[in-house]
Amino acid sequence: MSLSRWFSRRGASAEKAQSDPSTEGDDADYGFRAVRRACDSIFDDAASRIEGEAVELARSAAAANLPRPEVAYEQVEEEAELAARCRSAFHDWIEGVRTTVQDAVQGSMSRAAAGVRTFEHEITMLGHAKSDLRQATAELDVVETVADVEHAHLEVRPLLTKSMYWLLIPILVVVDWVANVPVFTELLPKDQGSEEAWRALVARTENMGIWGGVYRVFARTLHNIDASLLALGVIIFLVWLAHVFGQSMRRMLAHTEEEAPTAAVMIRAHRRQALVPAILSFVGLVAVLGVLWLGRERLETTTASRLADTESRIEDTRGEIAQARAVEDLEEIARLEQELAGLRTLQTQRAERADYAIVIGRMNTPILLLNFVLAISAAMAGYLATSDKLRGVLTNPRAAALVERMEALRAEIARRSDGLGLIATGIARELQRVDYLVATHPLSGWQAKAERLRAVIPRFRSENARARGIDASNVTAFRRPPALEFGPAEEEGVIAPPAELAEYREQFARLHESARGALAHDPNREEGARVAAR
Repeated sequence: MSLSRWFSRRGASAEKAQSDPSTEGDDADYGFRAVRRACDSIFDDAASRIEGEAVELARSAAAANLPRPEVAYEQVEEEAELAARCRSAFHDWIEGVRTTVQDAVQGSMSRAAAGVRTFEHEITMLGHAKSDLRQATAELDVVETVADVEHAHLEVRPLLTKSMYWLLIPILVVVDWVANVPVFTELLPKDQGSEEAWRALVARTENMGIWGGVYRVFARTLHNIDASLLALGVIIFLVWLAHVFGQSMRRMLAHTEEEAPTAAVMIRAHRRQALVPAILSFVGLVAVLGVLWLGRERLETTTASRLADTESRIEDTRGEIAQARAVEDLEEIARLEQELAGLRTLQTQRAERADYAIVIGRMNTPILLLNFVLAISAAMAGYLATSDKLRGVLTNPRAAALVERMEALRAEIARRSDGLGLIATGIARELQRVDYLVATHPLSGWQAKAERLRAVIPRFRSENARARGIDASNVTAFRRPPALEFGPAEEEGVIAPPAELAEYREQFARLHESARGALAHDPNREEGARVAAR
């Protein structure tokens, strides 16, 4: 809603309040009844106390048979006391209403004055913001005219040749794979007779000379194909994760915004894309290294368990042989002795495996460090071999700062423009309240309060006569009319308008025109026209 519409609506409300003083205005808390409510409540309490005191004084006087029925008192003492209290209560109410309304007028005037000062300040700041926006817009036009808007080509050059990379990576895979194949071979379940078959294969290599070792490597790989494939897969995962980690770190660290401020947006986007792979690959590296470490840690327990199982079977077979000899079953004895010989051979083999596992267990920490070295080497290879190109649009840092400044100024202009309407509404409301309170008659309805107080003395007389069991007309002092009158009070409640009211009203009208002129220029519309012109 524009300021002119706000003021037209507020002006109509003010005219209505001046023509009809009984109107309380838009807000009941700002109305005349609300201002006078506390004074009326205090008066009601005071009147109630006086009425109660009139009853008590009437009964006390009746107990003393006062006033004498036949005596024509010039003035009854209790009636004089009650009349004095009634006058005091009435004048206190008048003074309270007049002071409260005057304070309300002055309070509204003070708030209106403060609002006018704030209104002037906001208009000034709005003008400054619009001036700064025009200056920033003009400067941005100059900056954009000379800005370099060509596409940026930032490169991440490899520091390690592809040939060296592909030479190093297979070596890392083979070294770690060879180190871990025996571990996985011992951990995985074996088929029955596999140990004998392996022994036979090893025996055939005794006459091969230097080629025997090569043959045993390939023979071990094919003989335990499941363990070999598992170990190879784990090592490939390890090397690949290390490569991804090194590659991601290179992309995050190759370029900085300080070195290439015109490509800051492009560099931030490139870093953001590399951050997630770097974190996930690091977590994967830790997990793979942990799996390898746990496998070597469990190797000793597994081989010891197998050896213990073999020894238990040997003891059982010996017991069966003893039983067969007791019954002289020669055929069973021969079979069991042949089985016992095989178990002893298996015991020897598994004892060798257990010794191997003990050595591996003692070397677990050094092997873990070796795995770390291999992972770091793969990560370094990925870091050094990474090559990439960053493409995007260069942004002038001065232009970016100006655009940010212009956005802030537009937000400030919008905020201050909205605030002007709210401040103007508050000022108009306070000025309207001043006019309304000045135009009202604060002591209107005083006759009802005067009548209530005039009834105090008749109540005293009737209660006194009732307590004595006589008619009030039989008391000579009660035949005289009560001497309790209250003069017109309207003149006492006239509220004079504040001396500075006209000055502030004139100043507010002048500021309103200034605000209307300031709001006539829409920076968003001007910016749209400028962009369209370009």
